[in-house]
Amino acid sequence: GNLGAVGSSSAFVYDHTPTAAPNGSGVPATSNTGPTFPFTLATGDTASCTTVSGTTSVESLSSCGPGYRPALSTDGAYTITVVLTDAAGNSRTVSQGFTLDTLAPGAVTVSTTAASPDKAPSVTWTIGSDGSPLTCSIFPSVPLSGCGPTVTADLSTAPDSPYTLTVTATDAAGNTTTGSAT
Repeated sequence: GNLGAVGSSSAFVYDHTPTAAPNGSGVPATSNTGPTFPFTLATGDTASCTTVSGTTSVESLSSCGPGYRPALSTDGAYTITVVLTDAAGNSRTVSQGFTLDTLAPGAVTVSTTAASPDKAPSVTWTIGSDGSPLTCSIFPSVPLSGCGPTVTADLSTAPDSPYTLTVTATDAAGNTTTGSAT
């Protein structure tokens, strides 16, 4: 009982090599409620995308493409998972966690001391409890010493004028809060 002709054969391709890992990357913190999760697909590959917050599924797509962008509405921690599958059924998975933070940092309060005879007043401020990095600027421009709990503006050669110190706190997601004093 041979079923085929003598010398006949069937051709097939044995593919047990997983597809290349997705090269997606995200940001650890963002204020963007629709962050993009970029990845590339090889010809013939398919992708599925899932977004979860804790153990709650936010979005699950059986088919998605490069530049996957979940729509998010609530601040919190999220994980995006992309599964790439090649034509032979081999798959690779990559996950990226990030935090959605649309809230500005704590309030920045700026208070100044009265001008002293040596024209070098000390300007102090406190920020909210989040400890966001600060940037300081003064107008009209004069040299500043530091940008922390105490800032000193050297007014020894500066003309008499009102000076306004502006302090900006920026959190990891890029949200800002500004305070100033004259």
